[in-house]
Amino acid sequence: MNALSEQEKDIKYIKMEKPVVIVDLENTTANVLPLYKAIIDASAVMTGVGVYNLTLKVDQKTEMENLIQKISKDNMLKCIVRIRSDSVLSCNEFANKGNTIIYCSDIGKNCDKLQTLKDTIAVPTIIKATEKNYLQIIKFVSSLDETFKNTLVVNANIADVSDDADFISWIHLDELYCTIIDIQRKYPSIPILMDYGILPLRLLTEHPCNGYVCSHDTCHSFKNNMPRRLFIDVTGNILPEHPKMPHKYSIGNILKNDFMGILASYKDSQQHTSFLSFTKNVYTKWVQTCPYRVIPWSDLLLQMAITEDRGA
Repeated sequence: MNALSEQEKDIKYIKMEKPVVIVDLENTTANVLPLYKAIIDASAVMTGVGVYNLTLKVDQKTEMENLIQKISKDNMLKCIVRIRSDSVLSCNEFANKGNTIIYCSDIGKNCDKLQTLKDTIAVPTIIKATEKNYLQIIKFVSSLDETFKNTLVVNANIADVSDDADFISWIHLDELYCTIIDIQRKYPSIPILMDYGILPLRLLTEHPCNGYVCSHDTCHSFKNNMPRRLFIDVTGNILPEHPKMPHKYSIGNILKNDFMGILASYKDSQQHTSFLSFTKNVYTKWVQTCPYRVIPWSDLLLQMAITEDRGA
């Protein structure tokens, strides 16, 4: 037991790091039971290492009621279900769900649906910003006032590295980000968030630990240097920061080892050391000279990892 306690202490995140485990269940295999069991088992120990957020990405066809029922009922663990939908989903559609579950409607890049948010009480809604629709989003955000009560989450990719070709330039992402900041200064109650891995430049420059440049004894807030966004795909593979990171940066496989054991084995391993060396190089090259107020950090890491692989 003492060894386990020391192990937990070594890999434990502190609260301000806001780590999240994100599981992609949108394109599951025929037999998902082993993956579901691994997720359930992991959920039981997540808060023990400081992970308080578990996100399940699903589509409307995904049968997962049984999984949700068995996810750890630890009141500190927040389970966010992100449902890919063609429309804004109202709160009463989920009125009978558990208190630890938060549902998000992912309406993709369909800006026409945004207007519905002004007229209905909806679950938090995710919209993807692209080169084609970012001006529409800016127009929508600029039209808001204190009567807007729904939560809007802006998702964006700065490089064409996904299965679709919907991305946004860094300069236009910055323009959108600045618009959001301006409207929130005017109306502080308006809840508009940037999606996972999109960070303010000021956060990274003033607190380099958010870019894994320092940790523990060299960090003023004693943050860890473990990856804070852990993506699990349908094969059980865990990747840091982005679901499409090269597998050489893999943290482990949840179908082969337990969650706690994976983190403990990864800590200070060759894979971990390589990841930290890589992120520090990206930080030095991009963050210290960035002319924008927002850094698409996770996307930037992926873009540079792909470039690195091509040059190898």
